[in-house]
Amino acid sequence: MARPYARRPVTQNINQDYHLGLDKEVVAEYIEAFFRFVYPVGCMSFLHQATFLRQWHTYTVNLSLLKVVCGSALRVFSTTQEDNERATQWMREAELDALQNLDDLTVPRLQALTLLAYFEFNYHVHSKKALMLLGLASRLAFAKRLNHEDPSLSIVEQESRRRLIWSVFVLDKFCSGGVGELTLVPAEYMEIRLPTIEKAFGFGQRTDTEVLRPQVQEGIPVNHAKGMDEFAYTIRFLDLLRNKIHKFAKRVTSSDESLYLSAQELFALDSDIDAIEQQIPDDLKWDKAHLQKRIYAPGLSGYIMLHTWRLQCKLDLHRLTVSGTKECVSETALQSTPMNFSQNLRLKCLSHAIELTKMWAEVLDLGLAKPVHDPAIAGCAHQCAKILTLIPEQVGYSAPGQENRVGAVLVCQMIIDPLKDIYPKAKILYDDVCRMRTELNTLSAQDDSTAMQHNGTGGHGVDIAIQANDEDQVRNLLNQYNS
Repeated sequence: MARPYARRPVTQNINQDYHLGLDKEVVAEYIEAFFRFVYPVGCMSFLHQATFLRQWHTYTVNLSLLKVVCGSALRVFSTTQEDNERATQWMREAELDALQNLDDLTVPRLQALTLLAYFEFNYHVHSKKALMLLGLASRLAFAKRLNHEDPSLSIVEQESRRRLIWSVFVLDKFCSGGVGELTLVPAEYMEIRLPTIEKAFGFGQRTDTEVLRPQVQEGIPVNHAKGMDEFAYTIRFLDLLRNKIHKFAKRVTSSDESLYLSAQELFALDSDIDAIEQQIPDDLKWDKAHLQKRIYAPGLSGYIMLHTWRLQCKLDLHRLTVSGTKECVSETALQSTPMNFSQNLRLKCLSHAIELTKMWAEVLDLGLAKPVHDPAIAGCAHQCAKILTLIPEQVGYSAPGQENRVGAVLVCQMIIDPLKDIYPKAKILYDDVCRMRTELNTLSAQDDSTAMQHNGTGGHGVDIAIQANDEDQVRNLLNQYNS
């Protein structure tokens, strides 16, 4: 007689579900990797690590969220094709779970959706799915009124939800690209306060933070809160960049009017950038000592990105007269804009690009394998390299700092390098920066000849002829550039 089928105990079935069919130790490693490599990206820091681990150990964590967390970890450090396939499968299952439970979209499912939208946006060029996932996430976030404070919740849950809606807000700024028709989360609806410092979130401590656009007096918010860190100020820069600067740029680039007619608005936006910078407390301002103190701290990546976005705002605002970029005003508008005004903007844009690369060179000097976890820096570095490649010829060879542009473009290349094998979009941008540097090296002899015609001198400096293909040459070039 056939032996009856021996059913596994219910607890064993539950264990298998929450271990995703793997050894418990393996899943624990994936969770640890998520909080080490994905969580430091500011807009993804909404999960409370201790709470998530407690829920996982007690088999109460949402399974879809667990799959996305583990899949995200595999995305950033996978080493085999099997890892990639497993991550893809988990992501697909979590996405299907959300779509099949539209009448029961809980906060954990919203957290999973936000992570899915983030990776979809960063993995695929012009991803339509990212827009659709984010649309669902933003509608759910508003339906649950996450954009309003809820004092009835615990401190940790309040902050987790606060960070979640700000994550949706930041993702929306990237996905919409400053296009009003595509914007899902308007700044005017964000009545909730900005995220608090990481330490307070971790320990469940109540701190005071500010709203996105506070009332200011002499450049300082009237209620000058002390409980905000890099992510909060980064949100302000991104709000200014995507809500105001990019909308201004789209308007003037679609017109044939002289840019000088919009000079006052441009100057006002420039002052807005300076105002946010003035609000940053001293311990968060860019300083080599502050950078070195954060060398092994979780906040290093966020600190670098805060000041990357600060300078990116300046660069994006002042690149409107740089010919050869899609962000340049029309030829008709350029011709009707006073030459001195156009040249002044180009020189400012070049100075911001140089400042960015000097800052990144200090980061590279730390010697860390992956100092920045945020893939957004790849786009910033690519734009910076493009400016460094195009502007010198447009402003003349006497422009300060242009003789170091090969070294500067190399810095842009190196800051993207750790991300190129993780994010396909970063690989595309990395390859294009490599092309720019190769062309600059190839044309160095012609540059020397042009420099002699303009300056009556014999060349730019020794570093423009250095190929810098091995590590020693790269380090020497960086040291020379820093000096």
